[in-house]
This record gives sequence, structure tokens and C-alpha cells, in this order.
Amino acid sequence: MRLSPHIVWLLVLVLPTGCERKQRQFEAEAQTIFSLIKMVESYQIDHLDVRITNFGQVFAGLGKEYPHVWHAQFQAFGTHAGFTNSFFEKYVFLPTGITNRRIEGEILFMNARPYPGPDREMKRTLVAKEIDGFVRQSFSENTIQKILSESGVIEPKPMPMPPPPAPPDRPPMPVSAKVSRFFMRVADFVGLSGHWLTLRNATFLTSLAAMLVMGGFLWASRSRR
Repeated sequence: MRLSPHIVWLLVLVLPTGCERKQRQFEAEAQTIFSLIKMVESYQIDHLDVRITNFGQVFAGLGKEYPHVWHAQFQAFGTHAGFTNSFFEKYVFLPTGITNRRIEGEILFMNARPYPGPDREMKRTLVAKEIDGFVRQSFSENTIQKILSESGVIEPKPMPMPPPPAPPDRPPMPVSAKVSRFFMRVADFVGLSGHWLTLRNATFLTSLAAMLVMGGFLWASRSRR
């Protein structure tokens, strides 16, 4: 069902800026692990024979700063954030040579702690390296324990990490960027994703026209006195 331009304009005026749908944790987990796989791939190009034991090592080897954005993103999930002090505690690497029939390749790393999946079942994601690249797959906590048991592996614990350094100072977001982000959120909310620019321009033009009409009405009223 498409909303009429009048309803869309009304929603733009009355909706709060917090109308953006909150990301679910399993979505954040999938996106983050995808990025981490790319980082591991880059790290191993120059450190082919170096065994990875934690992501602090990977970030340092790539010359990257502490991931404050990911830290804050997962802290928002509370008890299921997956770490205590540092984001680098969120994943654990397994000993070399570990394989299992449920996933192709050699298992590299996995979530140190389970997180709620789409059906609220507690899950972890395994990442394995195969001939053609990397593969990731999520399993229930019960299956994870079976994989560890079948592989003869004691569940690895994350390396304790100190709290991260203070995040660098960021310049304030320009007003134009805040306005654009607001209209992106509204467009997504009313089913007009990808058309936020049109929505923004239409809103401004409608508001300008309304002010001109109101100004003309007030001028005409004073002229008749």
C-alpha cells in the first residue's frame, strides 16, 4: 500500500529521529564477521606462517585502530555483547588443524560466547578456511559443544584484554548530514527507501509553498484593513 503525499509529509513532520529500526544482534554478528574475514585474509597475505591467536594481533598487524564503533554497537546488546573489557575478547581462535564434518575446511575462529539467533536460540558462528577461501556458518550452542567434543578440543577461552583506549575526538556532524540521515530514516520507515532525496526536496518545497501562501494571506489581510 502506497501512502499519499499528504500522509508522507505529515509523517516527516511528526516522526521522531529515532524511527530507525534497531538492528538485531544476529544481523550485526553476520556483518561484523564478514568484515573480520576480510581482515584475516589481508593479514595472512603478509603473515602466512604466523598463527593468529586473537584479533588484537590482526588489527595491530594491519595497522588499524581499535574498533570503537563495533565495541559500542555490541555493548548495546547488554549481557549478550560477547566480551567484558575489549572487543578483542569477542572471538576465539582454535588450535591449527581442527576440522569437523559439519563445516568445510579448517576451523579458524568462532564467537567466544553464544548470542541470540533469529529464533532466539543461542548460537555461535564458526569461520573455517578452505581451498577457495573462507566459509562461515552459524550453529546452535548445543551443536557447537558437539563439534568441540567430536574434535577433541577443550572450549577455548578469550585472552583477557585491557579496556580499550579512549576513542579519538570526532568533528561534529554537519547539519546537512544530519538532515540527510533523518530523511533516509523516514524514507525507509514509510517504504520509500532509495527515494529519500526526492522526499527531502518535496518536503522543503511543500514547506516553502505553505509559508508563501501563509505570508500572502497575512499580507492580504493587512491590506484590507
